[in-house]
Amino acid sequence: MKRAIISALKAIAPDLWYYIYYRRSLAKLGADSAVAAICFEQLLQSGSAKACLQIGVKEGMGRKYGEHWISVDKFDTRPFIDRNDDINDLQFPTSTFDVAVCM
Repeated sequence: MKRAIISALKAIAPDLWYYIYYRRSLAKLGADSAVAAICFEQLLQSGSAKACLQIGVKEGMGRKYGEHWISVDKFDTRPFIDRNDDINDLQFPTSTFDVAVCM
């Protein structure tokens, strides 16, 4: 019964479904989210030799994580976006990137 309700919600109101799914996932992270933030900051500080893909740019951030990052966003046309591609159909060869981040 619960699965049927969830499936119906996804079909009727996908934005609401994704919001609920996101909030539940975030709640599951709990204290681990602070650890994840520290690990991500360490990656940013030490990752200059890595090939990195940034999918989307957080609203208000206004920049890429670094010059060696390739930024992709389907709709964002700000100057620092490298490619306006649909992330479901990226045309990068396999193993192009060491790191991919999607916020």
